[in-house]
Amino acid sequence: MKFLPGIIFLLFFTLSESGFAQGITGRRLVLSYNMHFMSSYGLPARNPNLRNLNDAFIINTNHIFEMDWILSRSWVIGPDWHTFKIHSQSLREERAFLLNNSGFGFHIKTFSTRKGGIAPLGFWWKLRVYRNTGKATREIDDSYAGSYQQWDMSISLGKQVSFKNYFLFNIGVGFDSNNMYYRFEEDTYITRNNLEYEVKDSLLAHQVLFIKLGLGWLVGK
Repeated sequence: MKFLPGIIFLLFFTLSESGFAQGITGRRLVLSYNMHFMSSYGLPARNPNLRNLNDAFIINTNHIFEMDWILSRSWVIGPDWHTFKIHSQSLREERAFLLNNSGFGFHIKTFSTRKGGIAPLGFWWKLRVYRNTGKATREIDDSYAGSYQQWDMSISLGKQVSFKNYFLFNIGVGFDSNNMYYRFEEDTYITRNNLEYEVKDSLLAHQVLFIKLGLGWLVGK
C-alpha cells in the first residue's frame, strides 16, 4: 500500500489524455476541491500513554477549496480556503496538543505552453501565500491551551487534465515552508515557549512535503 501514491502518480502522467478539450480558452472560472496528503516525519505521539494516536495520524490531510480565474493561456490566479488538524509530537503529556487549523490564501499558477498546455490544462507550477489560524487543545483533558496565527507559503507542481470538457482532475507534489511569521496567544497555564515549540515543530514535521489530488469544475461557456 505504501507504493500506491507513486503508482497512481506514474499512471496519471503516462496514460492521461494528451489532446486537450476544445473550447477551453479565454477567461473562465474553475472551482475545485484539493486534498493534500502529508506524511509525518515522526510519530504524532511518542509517549506510551498517547500511542493510540499514532496509527490515525501518520498520514494527515489538508482540505483546500480553490477558485481559479484564467487570465491567459498560461496564467491563473485566485483565492483559496483550507482546513486540517494534526497532533503535536511531544514526549510529555502536558505538552501534547491537538492542533485545529483553518485559513485562507491566494495563489498564482502558470501552465507550460511549451509542452502543449493551455490554462487550466497541462503541466503547471503554483506559488501559494496563506494565512493560517489554529487552536491548540490538550490531549489529556481536551482543555484550551492557546491559539496562533501564521503567514506562510508553499510551492507545488503537477498536471491537470479534463474529462467531458468541464470536469478536471489534478495531481501534484509540493513543499510547504512552515517557517515564516507566527503570532501566539497562550493560556495562562502554559508558557509561550512550550506552545510555540510544539506548534512550529509539529507543523513542520507534518506538512513540509505533500502529495496533492484534486477535482475541479470548469464554469462558464
